Amino acid sequence: MKFYLTAIIFCFISLKSFSQTPQIELKLFSSGWTSPIDIKNCGDSRLFIVQQKGYVYICDSLGIKNPIAFLDISAKTATDAGGERGMLGIVFHPDYFNNGHFFVYYTKKSNGDLIVARYNVDSTNKNLADPNSELILLQVPHPTYGNHNGGCLQFGPDGYLYTGMGDGGSGGDPNENAQNPQKYLGKLLRIDVNSETGYVVPPDNPFINDPSFLPEIWTYGMRNPWRFSFDKITGDLWVGDVGQNTWEEVDYVEAPDSGGQNYGWDCYEATHDYEPLNCNASDSVLWPVFEYKHNGGSNGDCSITGGYVYRGSQYANMYGKYIFADYCSGIFRCIVKNNDGTFTTTNVGDELITQDEFDFSTFGVSNTGELYVADISHGKIY
Repeated sequence: MKFYLTAIIFCFISLKSFSQTPQIELKLFSSGWTSPIDIKNCGDSRLFIVQQKGYVYICDSLGIKNPIAFLDISAKTATDAGGERGMLGIVFHPDYFNNGHFFVYYTKKSNGDLIVARYNVDSTNKNLADPNSELILLQVPHPTYGNHNGGCLQFGPDGYLYTGMGDGGSGGDPNENAQNPQKYLGKLLRIDVNSETGYVVPPDNPFINDPSFLPEIWTYGMRNPWRFSFDKITGDLWVGDVGQNTWEEVDYVEAPDSGGQNYGWDCYEATHDYEPLNCNASDSVLWPVFEYKHNGGSNGDCSITGGYVYRGSQYANMYGKYIFADYCSGIFRCIVKNNDGTFTTTNVGDELITQDEFDFSTFGVSNTGELYVADISHGKIY
């Protein structure tokens, strides 16, 4: 998966009724960024933009970038290996305005290990972090391959921190990490970070009493979950998992959720056999609610960028729809869950900006629920 990022504010323009599917339009919000790769808010009007080389900058509601970095950990961050390493994610504690805690995900410069660390905001300046406040929560050894690092951090509706780990890289998961219950790689992890000394494992994690599994594991069998999110209203979980050679997938779990699902990699690529003997016949696999095939060509579909369910107020006909994109083709799609439990997926945007001027690496949400998307290679936010 390439990582070139532009931050973009998402405007959804349509004259269609609520029941119809609109087409979206992108409006340039901010430019001049260097490899933006994550967008988060802390509960106010500011957006925090992660730049892959190890920086976090603040962007105000007018799209103006603060010239001083909120956080600079570039000296700790590995950014080699084909563009998939670096500082990959950030998230703010639900009680951030009281405890000042936020969390970052990066690859360690010395060895490529995956790091999840807690930092604190500066005690006197809300636009600066305390660079000396790092508390490493997780350090996961990564194989010599530089790809498939995951990097998404989200707080669930339960207040716990969820972390998306890639399978450790190369192609085809040669080390069989995703199905290995003694490896963090290829998993979603769930931990309770409401502790000044680090974290504890929530007592209702699905494998906490199963010694064959690491207790932090929430779900397993993932290849490279490149962005997952929780529906702000329902708490449902949506995951965009990057495929191998042929199929991209969207996974969905309805809330309330007790975890423990096997997403199937590398036995299956989406719903298709890959190395099926790596799963037992009795294994229960959570199949994706949508898959799409690579269509080749220089601008064909090739790598999913997971998004969010739109819960903003500006565009009523987008409300409740899950919006995501493909990194290579620039095509935007939306998924709607129907009343009968089925799902309908629609193309809602293609060729929205000049050809080759997109590499949509991440989505973000403002504190009011409006959507943004970033183009990593051209340094723009829409």
